[in-house]
Amino acid sequence: MKITSPNIAAVRNTLGLGTTLLVTVVAAVALAFIDIRFAFAPFGVWVILLLVRSVGFGQFTPTRPIGWLYAAIIFTTCWAPSLGTFGTLARFGLAVLTVVALVHSFRATAPPRLDRPLKLGLALLVLSLVLSTVAAASAGFGLSRLINWSMFIPLVWLVIRKPDVRGAGFGMVATCVFQMIGVGLQVAGLMKGTWGGLLISGLTYNPVSSSWLKRYTGFMLNPNDLALALACGIIVLAACILGKVSARVRVGCLTLIALFAVGVISTGSRGGLVAVVLGVGILFMAAGRRGLALGIVAVALGATVYLASGSRELDRIVQSFGEIVSGTDASSTQRSGIWMSWLGAGDGGSWVLGNGFGGYAPDIFAQQRGLDIDPTLATRATVDNSWLKMLLESGIVGVFGMALTMLSPLLASLKKSDGERRPWGIASGAVLLAILWRSISVDMLDKNPWNALVFLAVGFAAASTFQSHEEPELKSKVWQRRNKALSIDSIQSTPHSPTACLDSRGRCNTCWLGG
Repeated sequence: MKITSPNIAAVRNTLGLGTTLLVTVVAAVALAFIDIRFAFAPFGVWVILLLVRSVGFGQFTPTRPIGWLYAAIIFTTCWAPSLGTFGTLARFGLAVLTVVALVHSFRATAPPRLDRPLKLGLALLVLSLVLSTVAAASAGFGLSRLINWSMFIPLVWLVIRKPDVRGAGFGMVATCVFQMIGVGLQVAGLMKGTWGGLLISGLTYNPVSSSWLKRYTGFMLNPNDLALALACGIIVLAACILGKVSARVRVGCLTLIALFAVGVISTGSRGGLVAVVLGVGILFMAAGRRGLALGIVAVALGATVYLASGSRELDRIVQSFGEIVSGTDASSTQRSGIWMSWLGAGDGGSWVLGNGFGGYAPDIFAQQRGLDIDPTLATRATVDNSWLKMLLESGIVGVFGMALTMLSPLLASLKKSDGERRPWGIASGAVLLAILWRSISVDMLDKNPWNALVFLAVGFAAASTFQSHEEPELKSKVWQRRNKALSIDSIQSTPHSPTACLDSRGRCNTCWLGG
């Protein structure tokens, strides 16, 4: 019997699949001896690789080390909450790698020229963070907050210099797939960590006659964080559909969007649902007629699914939006009460520079010892609004600096990005908009993973406005020594080469998904 080429390929694929699965099982068993939480990771990676191969996502995997660094930052920071000390060490390691990569990039070219609003925003933000550390309620708490705020700020410069959109896009989608595996484990009862939520039935909770909405958290241990991460994944996939991809890939993207949408609903996060609508809406509006048509189709499909699902949980979440508008929602009423109480407790003379980290509740945060922030103290002094908290701690200077840092690249990416940079430019802006919305009702901007993802999105949004990824002014002595035969003046005036961003396989690392 003659074995044809297709049969040989099928045998190889089967053997490869079996081999990788065997390696995955062995790795899971080995990691389980270290910590049972690590045993889930190999299976998550295996599912992601299988998905990449089966639906044609292999063309979107990073091809350069810098792309894998971005993917690792997204994946690890979103997984770190369930890893405890190991997660903290991993985050610090990635922050150090970011600085090393940034310093290494300076050997080739001069630092990037930032737009004035972004430059001013970053300067004011850093200044306010330093002042807030000096005036902190305790030295340990102030230093810990400063590290959390600043550890991933260098990402802005690194991403502007090396905007490997493949790495960030792949990392975001792979992270969401991995988190959905965690949700699946919780649904199956194999992993704990779910939260209670809205009251589904009955006027008061009674185990016999009423029930709470179960909110799933994945590996992030917080349903609100999980919902926002999945919203970012949906935005990335929607931008992929708007790019130059095959019908097979579009089907794969739509399948994942549906899966992530189910995940957002399972978190019970109303802010996450609004973040999806805002992010995808701004993405489609900025994409022109094609985006508008896709938006209409998406709304029609969403309405159809909602009406056909008959989900009691989804009905309860939608109903709660009406309660928020009418002022009868307990959660929103409690949150607004917290805001007013902290505003009333603030010192009017400190609005410009703030009261320092924890200074709005000195009696609570003065108890902080060491660099590990006590979660019970943070819970007692929660503000439930990132911007109000920044106003109390860092004053108008900090709020203005952070607002400029996020809004200036967001607006610039929607207005100035064009050509092949347009899809990932507006996707970055849409992600920033989703994060901005969510930050109004949660203390999150300086917490994991958002202290990394915010500055990553800022970097990509800013990079999308550069003219064809033009190089900044070339002044590096190292670069000049390596290129003695070239004229610096001619290089400064030479436009970007169509092949300058291609890797060894001819695939573009900075253009959106190989477009």
